[in-house]
Amino acid sequence: MSLTTAHSVVAPSTNSKRIAGTIIVLYALISIVPLLWIFATSFKTPPDSIAYPPKILFQPSLEGYCNLFTTRTRQTPEYINSLGPATGFCDETTRKRNMVIAGPSNFLPRFVNSLIIAFGSTFCAVFLGTLSAYGFSRFKVPLADDLLFFILSTRLAADRCRHSDLPDVPRAWLVGHGARHDPALHGSQCVAGCMAAERLHR
Repeated sequence: MSLTTAHSVVAPSTNSKRIAGTIIVLYALISIVPLLWIFATSFKTPPDSIAYPPKILFQPSLEGYCNLFTTRTRQTPEYINSLGPATGFCDETTRKRNMVIAGPSNFLPRFVNSLIIAFGSTFCAVFLGTLSAYGFSRFKVPLADDLLFFILSTRLAADRCRHSDLPDVPRAWLVGHGARHDPALHGSQCVAGCMAAERLHR
């Protein structure tokens, strides 16, 4: 008496798994190439970073990071020669460009502000959203449909705001939170919101 092994018609075959795995690996490699190119460009000198055709092989340099963390001013060669010897790699590299370091840049304070606003607003949105969703789902809230539609309607309109003149975090957070600066993103949000509102009224 021979026993036959049952085969599921929905289970992928070995060849299908291999093809799917190959496609996933190729897609991952293609997706990571731009990130690797950006990372490699950070170690290029300014001329190499804008060279055409793009340079794949180049001499690595930390000049880009020096430019990121310092503020530079252009000076005459006579003034640079009157200064003392360079105190470090960034100072030496900057002087080769006929510039001197005037002080640290605003990158770190602005980066910290971005982290505070991003993580703070995300935490508040998730925390308050979770409490609100629990309340609407577990209790009978008066005018619940109207309130839910009001929450949805806040995604329909564009609340554009520029807070470039707001250096402190609290004012930038209160005034600029949720501002959409990309017209394409704003357009897609409006379309998605209108479609959701139409489904809600049906």
